[in-house]
Amino acid sequence: MLNKSVTVIDVRSSEITAVVAERGVNNMFIIKSSFTAPYDGYAEGKFLDVNGFGEALASVVRRTLAACGDKVRTVYVGVPGEFTLVRVTDNVISFSSLKKVSRQDVRALENASAPAPEKGLRLITSGCLYYVLSDMRRVVSPVGMLTDSLRGRLCHYLASTVYTECVESVLSQFGGINKINFLPEVHAEAMYLIAPEKRDEYAVLFDFGYISSTYSVICGNGVV
Repeated sequence: MLNKSVTVIDVRSSEITAVVAERGVNNMFIIKSSFTAPYDGYAEGKFLDVNGFGEALASVVRRTLAACGDKVRTVYVGVPGEFTLVRVTDNVISFSSLKKVSRQDVRALENASAPAPEKGLRLITSGCLYYVLSDMRRVVSPVGMLTDSLRGRLCHYLASTVYTECVESVLSQFGGINKINFLPEVHAEAMYLIAPEKRDEYAVLFDFGYISSTYSVICGNGVV
């Protein structure tokens, strides 16, 4: 069941859903299992009932593991906008001569642009708004292009440790799960719902929840 599947936990402001799915044709998903549990939600960066959240999360994970024969090892957990902070950086690296940009160059720029650690926050991933080559062309993917410098405007998603530590504490009860990947929900939604050409021109994404809603401005592969 899990050869090509991923396990995702979607945390909304009124319920939690755990889904096991795999990619199908035409950018669709094949849902293998889905379990939902209600809870009191969150507001102003805090759970209204931490214990209730933990019980709901444990419930959907327990049912998912039972449906999958306890074979889930990696879980992707969405981080709601309420628990996400975005830091945007602008940095440049120079090369000794004209060269084709490699993936290692892009990673070096990303690493050099990472924001300084902040108390109560954890860097979970980064996205690219755009890159600028030495001829001033703005691109989203510079790999393979000729330039003697590479400028990157990047966004970095920071998750509240209140959220991540609570999730990790609950999932640690399930010994078979050995890897937890936190994903900013706004980023996942934007990459799937908004076409690349629309994101290049800037786009606005509204995520309306039961208690908490998020408004985001999207550019390239990131949030402004």
